[in-house]
Formats: sequence, C-alpha cells, structure tokens
Amino acid sequence: MPVPPSGTVTFLFTDIEGSTRLWDAHPDDMSEAQAAHDRILRRSIADRDGYVFSHAGDGLGASFASPMSALDTALDVQRSLAGVGGPRRSARSGCGWACTPAPPRSATATISGPR
Repeated sequence: MPVPPSGTVTFLFTDIEGSTRLWDAHPDDMSEAQAAHDRILRRSIADRDGYVFSHAGDGLGASFASPMSALDTALDVQRSLAGVGGPRRSARSGCGWACTPAPPRSATATISGPR
C-alpha cells in the first residue's frame, strides 16, 4: 500500500479542460476516455512512488517525495494522453504542481486541491 511522503513534498493536481462540454457531446466515448485517463494517471503516479490523496470527477491530487518525480509524472501523463483517441483529442489534461512542507497528518486527514 502506498505511503504518503513527509517533510517537503510536491503536490500534483490534474484536470481535464473542457470535460463538461465533452461529456455532454460524447458521453459514451468520454466514459471510455475517462477510464483510460485514470489508468494512465494512476500507473504513472505509482511508477514514481507517488501517493494519490484525492480523486473527484476528472481531477486528481497526488503527492511526491521529490519535485522531479512529480514533473516526470506530469510529462509522462501528457505524452501518454497524446496517444488516446476519441473526443479526448479536443481536450487538454492540465497538470499543476507545488513544492511545500507538509505537516504531519492523521490517517483520516484529507488534503484538498485548489477549487
């Protein structure tokens, strides 16, 4: 089971730009594209020892022990998503990241990304 990093960590937040419009126009295709998007993200995060702490809709929040791991994940996800077809071609998946000290948290605490 993944363990959240401690100390100074890097947070990575993702979002699919224009997803509401795409869901309205292509619900069946978006269901498949969303599943592929989530698989790509989770695989890339796990490959770099990242920790997923939030997943709502098409947005995801993850933390990493190093900025390079977060950056490598973001680049890998962008490259992988470029090969996904369907309505996804007209959407962009954005990634934002920040490096900051993380205070100790209890096992039940949550971290929310920007809204």
